[in-house]
Amino acid sequence: MWSALANRISHVILLRAVLGFAVVTAGRRNMSCNDRNNLILEF
Repeated sequence: MWSALANRISHVILLRAVLGFAVVTAGRRNMSCNDRNNLILEF
């Protein structure tokens, strides 16, 4: 039971990390360095 919950939580965290990385990568070409750093900090 607890391991299933832990797997679920880690999966959600991993998904958020991947989505955040994808957003940063997609927006990198039309953002200044400052905006990119702020976006990384938000995630």
